[in-house]
Amino acid sequence: MDILTGGTGGPPAPRQGAWGAAPPIFLYLILTLSSCISIVEQSGRILDGPERTEAVFRLDTVEVRQIRGDPAIVITLDGMPGLRLYGSQPGIDGSFSLLSCSFVTSNYSGWNEFSRELAGSGTFWVNGGKALFRLDPGLEALDIREGRIRRADSRLYGEPALTALRNRDARISELAAWMRSAAGGQEFPDQAGFEAHWLGILFPELVSPKRRPASWDQEPPEWVRALDVRWNTSYTRRVFPEALRELRDSGTLLRDWEEAAAWIYLEFAWDRIITPLSHEMRLLKTK
Repeated sequence: MDILTGGTGGPPAPRQGAWGAAPPIFLYLILTLSSCISIVEQSGRILDGPERTEAVFRLDTVEVRQIRGDPAIVITLDGMPGLRLYGSQPGIDGSFSLLSCSFVTSNYSGWNEFSRELAGSGTFWVNGGKALFRLDPGLEALDIREGRIRRADSRLYGEPALTALRNRDARISELAAWMRSAAGGQEFPDQAGFEAHWLGILFPELVSPKRRPASWDQEPPEWVRALDVRWNTSYTRRVFPEALRELRDSGTLLRDWEEAAAWIYLEFAWDRIITPLSHEMRLLKTK
């Protein structure tokens, strides 16, 4: 069934639903957030749950958890509930190596979950009920090494999942690089604001006319259909770099957005999310 309706001689009408012309973005965000939190909580119980936790230290939105085994510490951020950074056992001076990170992002029909290696180091020095924490500058995210995907009733594991995740990672990296350039230094403190800003730019066909960018109708539209959406290819050529044009007109970009918007936000905002951790923090023991 088409999610866009409109005559062939002009731009398609916006997607309809119980919320009117605009897509039900608020319901989508609520469902995505609640689902993501559920999956993160489940992952937490498996990876560093109560049976492995030795102590928890916290300051504002940053939490460092000591666990038994290797890795020995887990770093989480309230602003990115799906992200976990793992570090080795700190030495006598508190120095440790960053080993990997895991990330899970959910959507209305499934989820993406993966881990990737990290190259970096930091300090986590405990003294009673307090701890000194910081990451050294220069943290580098490396290749995805394993992961899982669920789409509705189907699941991918092993090599098929790894290939799909790495391909998506390459697309998201390309998209986020263009977004950072196009944003001109504009930052978004949370995922909701990020999505609200970019939805109409990436997919003006899916929003109400008043939310479309000014460049939408600078030239007569040309249409191609993919994933039951009629894409304005003249807008694509005018706004997007060559590397992203086929992805948008084929619907692949929309699928990445619908299934992994949090992942796109993480890639876009990685430096803003990680850089504050290089400042020395004095955490307090909470458990």
